[in-house]
Amino acid sequence: MRTQLKMREACFLVPTSLFTDDVLIKDMPVKAIHIQELRARIDRLQSYWETGAWGACTGGTGAWSYGSWGACTGGVASYKYSGWSACSRNCGGGTQTRTSTCSYNTNSGTQSKTATCVLTQNSGNQTRTVRCVKGGVVLPDSKCTTSRPATSQFCTPTNTALCGVATPTSQACTPTGIATCSGTPVTQQSCNTHSCCTSFCMCSSSYCFGCPCGSGCGNCNSYNSSGVCDSWSCQSASCSYSCQDP
Repeated sequence: MRTQLKMREACFLVPTSLFTDDVLIKDMPVKAIHIQELRARIDRLQSYWETGAWGACTGGTGAWSYGSWGACTGGVASYKYSGWSACSRNCGGGTQTRTSTCSYNTNSGTQSKTATCVLTQNSGNQTRTVRCVKGGVVLPDSKCTTSRPATSQFCTPTNTALCGVATPTSQACTPTGIATCSGTPVTQQSCNTHSCCTSFCMCSSSYCFGCPCGSGCGNCNSYNSSGVCDSWSCQSASCSYSCQDP
């Protein structure tokens, strides 16, 4: 009984992978092995560097890259006029003209451009775990004889927030090309519509006051303190006209 107990303490059921360089084999068989032999076989295994997956790329820089401004679209058009020409007549009703052009109002259209966040290559950093392993046991780094793999490296970030806030990608503009205006432009108007003849009364007295031609002339009946006639009477008179060339 005591011999059987010692035998059980000295033997272990271990995966057969310990007899090879395999790290893991699913559903691997097991066998009984003495502890001294187990230690000897573990010592014969080759140590190696076990590396973890690279972590997220952190840090880095970026900047916005802008395309060219696109075509100016939309817009509102209206008639633009020159100044009026001189009137065709001095009196009696003439006409004057001006030229019109249908064109777009300034800054009534819009245009846009593209903005792309360009992240600087290899401006970020990422890390991973590296450890010396032998037979599934983590050992001090000194137990691995080959060069230790890098635990960090440069990387290109993916975070577009590194570019910051983009400048506006749309702006007002004045469209070019043929404009279409609504309505009909006003390019002609009447001018100097006053009569070419001036009427006046031929009065028998030397003063005429406020009486229109045809109803007679007026004689002042009284003056106010400022010497202005404040009362008059109309008398019959004939009308005459003085005319000028149109």
